[in-house]
Amino acid sequence: MRSLSKSIRVLSVIVPLVLASVPVFAQTVTGRILGTVTDSTGAAIRGAAVTITDTQRGTTRNLITDDAGAYVAPNLLAGTYKVRAESKGFKTVERVNVPLEVAQDVAIDLVLPPGQATETVVVTEDIPLLNTTTSTLGGTLSNKEINELPLNGRNYENLLQLRPGVIRYPGGGFSTTSTNGLRAEDNAYFVEGLFNSEPFSGQGIINGAGIAGDSATILPIDAIQEFNVQENPPAEYGWKPGAVMNVGLKSGTNLLHGTAFAFGRHGSMDARNYFNCASNPCAFSQIPAPKNPRTLEQFGGSLGGAFIKDKAFFFGAYEGQRYDVGNSFGGVTSPSMVPMPAPATPNCTSNTVSGDCANSIPNAVADLVAENIPISNASLLISGCTVTGSTVTCKGTGFPLNNQPNTNIVNGFPNQVGVDNAIGKVDYHFNERNTVSGMYFFGNNSGTVEDFPELQSKWRSKIHTRAQVAGGNWVWTPSARWVNEARFGYNRLYQPTFPGDLNTPASAYGLNTGVSGPLTGGLPRIGFAGAFVPGLGGFKWPKFQGPDTLVQFIDHVSYTVGTHAFKFGGELRRNAFNGGAFGNARGSITFLGGVALPASTALEDFFAGDPFKASVQVGDPSRQIHNWSFGAFFQDDWRATKTLTINYGLRYEFNSVIKDAHNLLGNFDPNSPPD
Repeated sequence: MRSLSKSIRVLSVIVPLVLASVPVFAQTVTGRILGTVTDSTGAAIRGAAVTITDTQRGTTRNLITDDAGAYVAPNLLAGTYKVRAESKGFKTVERVNVPLEVAQDVAIDLVLPPGQATETVVVTEDIPLLNTTTSTLGGTLSNKEINELPLNGRNYENLLQLRPGVIRYPGGGFSTTSTNGLRAEDNAYFVEGLFNSEPFSGQGIINGAGIAGDSATILPIDAIQEFNVQENPPAEYGWKPGAVMNVGLKSGTNLLHGTAFAFGRHGSMDARNYFNCASNPCAFSQIPAPKNPRTLEQFGGSLGGAFIKDKAFFFGAYEGQRYDVGNSFGGVTSPSMVPMPAPATPNCTSNTVSGDCANSIPNAVADLVAENIPISNASLLISGCTVTGSTVTCKGTGFPLNNQPNTNIVNGFPNQVGVDNAIGKVDYHFNERNTVSGMYFFGNNSGTVEDFPELQSKWRSKIHTRAQVAGGNWVWTPSARWVNEARFGYNRLYQPTFPGDLNTPASAYGLNTGVSGPLTGGLPRIGFAGAFVPGLGGFKWPKFQGPDTLVQFIDHVSYTVGTHAFKFGGELRRNAFNGGAFGNARGSITFLGGVALPASTALEDFFAGDPFKASVQVGDPSRQIHNWSFGAFFQDDWRATKTLTINYGLRYEFNSVIKDAHNLLGNFDPNSPPD
């Protein structure tokens, strides 16, 4: 086993023909405005003063053109800008209403006519749709498009497939977005320039996977300024081979603005599930059942504005979900509560009992009584049945009641979930050289769901997800040529799943499992061979994931000189996972038949209390694992000629081996020599 994992990626040298003579930087969550300033003959104007103004926030960036007449303003928030250029002996030119998208470049070339600087020429032409400044593939969706396009569940990830090369696996749902044939977990998600994945499963923390429903938490779409998909990304991106999903959040502006919404859906207008039969004849000999519920409520709002005009801004958004959605698990066989007629080949072993002892509780009990085999009190308590003489009475608290021979029960209980998501962001513009911002996301998901076919509602799973993401950003512009961007991020995910009857001790079911503790409550999982596929008891939980944490430090430096636009930097990350699956902590019991009697059925063995096998977990399966990751990159976008730009870069990544806090990990090499 190699003790270290390293990778070096050499990005392809890309030679795109471009229409504008401008330098380009590697992309980030913020955008760039760049271009050249020339006179009417096409000659470069050196030393022209360029002022870039965020018209929504009143902040400015002052630049001076170089020998080639070029200027670059990186690390700008998405929004609407005004670009102004002036030089002695020329009229002043302003380009207004310049839209800047998340992680995108906008090329603004200005031509200054001769005249007095006090005269101003205002240019209002539209920005070309074709981006000629970068070879990165992909596209951007703005907040307007996100809100206006059909978006079931208000999950922005459902719109990713509108970008070229992106598809969803059949059936959709979370963790099904594939780019160019790669796995869903191969995509890299960034929110506000921070890597948004947890280290255990590789899925996102915000809009991450849940046990039931859509994503466990949702980034409110009213908080999204824009998001884009980048394929063939520049060197500053790494860690995953797939596409880069870049999400930029809204910031406050000088004007107070906000939104509010509420949506509702009720199942009264929905058709029935095919397996949720209303009346006979039903498919697969199923019993008719009431219509499953389907209700969804989604509500929230946003608010943004300024603490201090032109300096300090705030933005916040909230989105909540409440849903109650029924499940239909078709063809679930349940023991009948009436004696079955004798089959062609009787299953019962007694000469005095005929019938179906594999599917009829009265037949199975009668056969055991006839063979003088005692009926297990624990089995009666678990099944919800009592036996008086040869009469069997069941309440339906264990096996569901089924008084119709040769029929199947369509079993299903609703998923009842509540989700609350909130995000806040602040921006402070100290001066034209220093800007800081910070964001915090909180998502909470709790509910009771049927994530596995269960025979009773009390055995549904209790789910919970709590996701928290905090980040800060400092952009320092010491001069017109240099820009430094430093970021810090902290991600935390806690996601336990419990059996519904965790707080009910096994002794309440008449069992002594021999184990005790806060994680061993509930009925042991009881399985049968062939019939009763769901079994008795909840699914094999509990399972704990988290708290998983990701701490990241990022620093990128941009430098422009001549026809070269350099960007270089690095990042350091600490990935940590805590948790474990206590799947068999409360035990597992299996009935196959042939134990109580030579030819007994699984149902007979169950009522006799004679299992084929049983197991219980021993020890503590939880682990506390962490590792370190380091990445460094260099990127140059070289304007070789007026019509040729060459993009090239190099990236290096290092991942340390994982370590457990208590040294509980090991490995086996069959080829290693004995000690």
